Amino acid sequence: MSKHCKDKDCKENHYSIGKYKYHYKPKSSDTSKPKQKPIKPISDKQSERLKEYRKVRDEYMSNHPCCEFQYCQNKSEDLHHMKSREYHLCDVSVFMAVCRTHHNWIHDNDSLARELGYLKSSI
Repeated sequence: MSKHCKDKDCKENHYSIGKYKYHYKPKSSDTSKPKQKPIKPISDKQSERLKEYRKVRDEYMSNHPCCEFQYCQNKSEDLHHMKSREYHLCDVSVFMAVCRTHHNWIHDNDSLARELGYLKSSI
């Protein structure tokens, strides 16, 4: 509830909650707040890891122009990680250059791809 202040020097309105009275300040039309620094989409540490990965990936792909899937001679388009990229991002021993068709097949047929050695446990 807003009431005019009884103090003669105060020309502000008050609102009250129970027996307590507070000065009421209307919102100003200027709603600009100090600009906050935006959060980076990728941390500096991850950015460095990705720079290194791009170099290793490009070198591996140039050295393996054909799909490494059994009996496939298509041009390799994707780099498949046989283990989790979280811990093996730049580990060449888990890389596999594959065509898009076989990369999709590997991820669509998890159990068979594991039997054939195209997917491995990170443990």
